[in-house]
Amino acid sequence: MHSFNFSYLDLSIKPCENYSNNKEPCRGDEEKGSLSKIQEKQAEKLKEINDKLGKALVAQKEIEKWDKRNYKSLNQQEFFLLLLREILDPKYGMFKFYEESRVDWFNSDSFEEPVMFYLIGCLCGLAIYNSTIIVLNFPLALYKKLLKRSPDVEDLKEVMPQLGRGLQQMMDYEEDDFEDVFCQTFEISVESFGEIKNVELCKGGSKKTVTKSNR
Repeated sequence: MHSFNFSYLDLSIKPCENYSNNKEPCRGDEEKGSLSKIQEKQAEKLKEINDKLGKALVAQKEIEKWDKRNYKSLNQQEFFLLLLREILDPKYGMFKFYEESRVDWFNSDSFEEPVMFYLIGCLCGLAIYNSTIIVLNFPLALYKKLLKRSPDVEDLKEVMPQLGRGLQQMMDYEEDDFEDVFCQTFEISVESFGEIKNVELCKGGSKKTVTKSNR
């Protein structure tokens, strides 16, 4: 029987090598390259998804913050709006609403103590302090009085346009028949709790005629 000697054969497995002599890459290198590209694409995709999720979470947090601020703001505004609307209601007798000019003014015949009006002012200040917009239908004359400035005929026109225009005509009239034209005394008629009453503008005003010199 013949025996064969295989010792001269090199049966060890050697890795493929790419030389610079334009040899084709081995199959193992191609598979590794493809796998690496797939992993890179997956990593990029995961990064893109992660970025989108991060932006979505940030947006969600901002929406939640806005909702909380908006809810709080609406509650504050509604509170002051309803409270002041109720207080300013003429049925309580503290303020009068003038239909002609659509403004509110203080009721001189109110039965409330002055401290109640002070508390209403505190409520208005509290609303402003909390950056809450409230609607107060007061004329400019109120703010003039707060600044210790005297209201004038223009302010009267804003509250009671018809009376203001009549007073302006009286002030502008320069003819000698003033008393015959206007026939006025220092007394006015005002409505109070559904009744009309006369109020003297000075002592003995009901008997004192308005003239061109004392107007």
